[in-house]
Amino acid sequence: MLDMLVIKGSYFPLIVVTVLYAKVGLLTTRFRKVLHQLLVLVPLLVALAQAPNPILRNLIALLPVILIAMDITLSMFSWREYRSRFSHGFALSMLETSRREVTGMLGIYRRYILTFVLTVAAIFTAVNTTPVLPGRVCYLPSVFLAIVLLVYTVQALLHQQRKNSISSPLQRIVSDLPFSNLNPFLQAHRDKSMIARVSRKIPEYDLSVKETGIDIYVVVIGESARPANMSIYGYYRPTTLFAESEQDNMLLFTQAISGSPVTATAVPLALTAATVKDMAVSHYSDNIINIANQGGFETHWYSAQGMYGDYSNAITGIAMNAHHQEWVKEGYDDALLPLLDNALQGPGKKLIVLHLYGSHPPANQRYPESESYFHDNHPDDEYDNSIRFTDKLLGQIVDRLQGSRASLLYFSDHGLERGSGKNKGWQHGGVKPLREAFQVPMFIWYSPLLTTGQEEKGTITSVYSTVNNYALITHWLGVAQGSETTKPVKELARENDNPQVIDTTTQVYRWTDLEVSR
Repeated sequence: MLDMLVIKGSYFPLIVVTVLYAKVGLLTTRFRKVLHQLLVLVPLLVALAQAPNPILRNLIALLPVILIAMDITLSMFSWREYRSRFSHGFALSMLETSRREVTGMLGIYRRYILTFVLTVAAIFTAVNTTPVLPGRVCYLPSVFLAIVLLVYTVQALLHQQRKNSISSPLQRIVSDLPFSNLNPFLQAHRDKSMIARVSRKIPEYDLSVKETGIDIYVVVIGESARPANMSIYGYYRPTTLFAESEQDNMLLFTQAISGSPVTATAVPLALTAATVKDMAVSHYSDNIINIANQGGFETHWYSAQGMYGDYSNAITGIAMNAHHQEWVKEGYDDALLPLLDNALQGPGKKLIVLHLYGSHPPANQRYPESESYFHDNHPDDEYDNSIRFTDKLLGQIVDRLQGSRASLLYFSDHGLERGSGKNKGWQHGGVKPLREAFQVPMFIWYSPLLTTGQEEKGTITSVYSTVNNYALITHWLGVAQGSETTKPVKELARENDNPQVIDTTTQVYRWTDLEVSR
């Protein structure tokens, strides 16, 4: 039967498959990326065609043919049904779908089954009709393919070493292959694995809990907020009117810095026992949620950021052990307020974490048009509007806490630095970032109803690393581990005036070794 497929001497099927792949790929993918994929697709199919034995040829071709056909089919599905590329969300939905749901979906989308079958047939036809090259020339497609794959592998590993060690090198390689839609499945598997590793391993603490007079603790984690753009830190535009109005009720940190310039590592460093020198995932399970749980607090985690992805999965693993957790998918950061309202109901001590989208680039997508206060054609109009919107949200949160014995800790995960060259906007720091990529706002607000904590108000002017927030939050909650005793927050805030930080390759620097912001 396989011999019937062997109709040597025509490049036409190969051309058809190449054009089909390119046209479908260009619907959702940049030309450069599609070109990289074609540099693998074409020599791969030609190399397969050189195998003299048809049975062996088609057996070898089976897996790549299925992957390529699946890639084309998934791209067509996501574009025709949702006008988007095949994404991590689609892959996760498919992995979590039950057999019954799969059967139902296959019935609804049976035309894509036909598309897949026809594509498989077309690719097998190309493999079996492409002419066999003469003599030693027949090895050239395989040699070319090997060189291309080697180049992609070296590029991925160099990127890992020089620019960003967070993402998977395998996923970078796969993104340049003609079955790049395998990537969302790899990411979904990686997410589920990371979340399970962090959330399932719960330490057993030896805790003592001291009465602090505070019943409700709220931790608000900001995103990409720069103190240099906040009027409470001296910025000339009125971006933080709420914070300024409540400054007498705060402990304000004027030189807070994050441990990392990106969320994926900055947040775990701030909320877990991990340190700049030891960021083993095993430390992520030792976090403020698990401590609060065992300390008798009712814990909540509500996030406006994504639940999955390289930059979220470790954070999601931390959040999963909260008694209540939810990720909002629509609206802006103020969509968290109804969840906060529900969390505030009922008696008992509570720890409520709100993770904002804040001022993450592009800043103009972080606030509604009605909150566009600055529109002076200034390069920071949109960014300053996002800062002002976060400040307003903090005011709305505090309004809900005013009548309670409550305290609120706000800090941003990291700062931003000004881009160079053509990109003059604010961007995340990368390799050996400038200091401004780490500089963040931070304060602790205390309700006027509290009879304790008055001595904790004021200003911390020394350099303070949010890597210490794990210890600070523990003591803020009144929780001590083992034989230790709780310390005043002000005392903890002054323990290290030249902390260490890491860049996106996890290279460690002393804070004073970094260049001063432009």
